[in-house]
Amino acid sequence: MDNPKIRIESDGHITEVWIDGEKVSKNATMLDFNFHAEPLQVYCEIEQYELDKDGNKIVKNNELLKEKMVVIDTMNNI
Repeated sequence: MDNPKIRIESDGHITEVWIDGEKVSKNATMLDFNFHAEPLQVYCEIEQYELDKDGNKIVKNNELLKEKMVVIDTMNNI
């Protein structure tokens, strides 16, 4: 598939995930994948820590802030 929104690679020991060409970092706290047959789509929900401009996790009211993103990749070329 050319230019997938969601890319998963694993060698059986290490699994790496890319969303829109950007590697999901160790700041991810949750990855949830769902597959739908008609139409062929993969849904990926990601929750990760929010970072400031220096790459530090943001704390507000004694809690680490998290952001959630949903990515849908329609597989037309299979």
